[in-house]
Amino acid sequence: MKRPPPANNQYDVRDPHVLIHLKGHLFDSGLINQALDIIESLGCHFEIEECNVKPTISGVREKTTLMLRVFSIEKEKLDSVIAKIKALCDLIQLAEASMQHYDNRSQSAQRQTAATKSRVNVLGEREQNVLLLGAGKVASSFAEYVGRSKSTTVTVASQFEHEAMSVAKNAIRGKAVTCDLMASTEQLHSLIQEADVVVSLLPAQMHPLVAKECIRCKTDLVTASYESEEMRALRGTSEEAGITILNEVGLDPGIDHMSSMKIIDDIHSRDGEVQLFSSVCGGLPAPEAANNPLLYKFSWVSVS
Repeated sequence: MKRPPPANNQYDVRDPHVLIHLKGHLFDSGLINQALDIIESLGCHFEIEECNVKPTISGVREKTTLMLRVFSIEKEKLDSVIAKIKALCDLIQLAEASMQHYDNRSQSAQRQTAATKSRVNVLGEREQNVLLLGAGKVASSFAEYVGRSKSTTVTVASQFEHEAMSVAKNAIRGKAVTCDLMASTEQLHSLIQEADVVVSLLPAQMHPLVAKECIRCKTDLVTASYESEEMRALRGTSEEAGITILNEVGLDPGIDHMSSMKIIDDIHSRDGEVQLFSSVCGGLPAPEAANNPLLYKFSWVSVS
């Protein structure tokens, strides 16, 4: 039985909806008028969350950004809104528009069959759905890098909607989902079931919960934390499920560990004794920040 529409069009963020992010010359080209006509013709309710119109300076037209929240209790209508507005962006070349959508519908409306894990797009490339758990500082860089491919959807799940949206917009095909992972294990299960791989940037103590759901769904998992005893205890069941769980193994990854052990093993092979070990760690900076002869920067020092 379907729930009736809210009285007097009083919707809130708990109701089934999608967020549509448009960027381009939306007003000069008339794209925005046509997009709103599509939404209204399908009987959907919409709210404008954000509209940023920049002035034309020295004859250069800046692009407008617009965030729409579109509500409907009918999944097919929301799917149609997304498809038709995306078609508009492709059709109206004057707009030079791009579109992303962040899907906040209930998980019951998003469930997919296992067959979706072998879906192929029109270019013949295998489409991938990467589930990113967490929206901290590292998450944006990850979403931008992995989300450069038009065949990859990066689904960002966070307890806070604005954080998930902020990270998801870095990917070409970014999608934001609000999810309290500690309170809703069924929603977490649904998200993992739809993913090809899960990347957890959550606090380390939450990884075992995620890992158990990945084992249940037979979905590979990558984390950014060193292996804990609780995670190590899942090795047998993860192998039985036929999945890979890759944890943090050191810098870049493992350079500090492997180079250190090479030195220490060499000392031991010559009957030597290590009395002090000092490790200086860092990373490869972005090209524009690589402004020293080593093209490398140190970020912390540890002594043991």
